[in-house]
Order: sequence, then structure tokens, then C-alpha cells
Amino acid sequence: MAEERVLAGGATDDVVEHLAKHRGLRLVAVFGHEPGVSALLAHLVGAKRADSLAFKKGGVALVETLDPRSHGSGRLIWFLPPKVLAALGGGR
Repeated sequence: MAEERVLAGGATDDVVEHLAKHRGLRLVAVFGHEPGVSALLAHLVGAKRADSLAFKKGGVALVETLDPRSHGSGRLIWFLPPKVLAALGGGR
């Protein structure tokens, strides 16, 4: 249960530590609530300002990272706003 709390709105440092425990996972889907989700994405890809990566409700990003503890070690694969996701799902 504690693991679920970390992932569901935990502080960036806590989520990063959790990700680091799963070293075999290189791809991470990032989604959630602001402001935490933008801060996490900024840390993973090395953005200076989290607000430049602001999520709209229902957005998602995919990041490849070898070492989530290292600021900027990740590579943004894609970043999709909710409109695009809805179109991909046929508007359901």
C-alpha cells in the first residue's frame, strides 16, 4: 500500500527512488496530477523548468531512462495531450 501512495501523487524524489529500485525497467509512462507530474518529467529529461512540460488533464508521456536518480538521464520518447489520445482511441 505504501508503494501505491508514492506513485499516486508522491514527491518527485520519492517516485525517483521507487523507479531506481526497478533498474530493469527502461521505459516509464508518466501521467498523473499537477504539479507533481511535470516536476517528475522535468527531472527525468533534464528540463530546467517544470512548467515548460505542463500536463493537461489526461495527458501522458513516455520516457526512456537508464538512471532515474540522475537529473536529465532520460530521453522523452513522446508526449501526448488528451486531445490526441482521444483521437487515437476513436473518441470513445
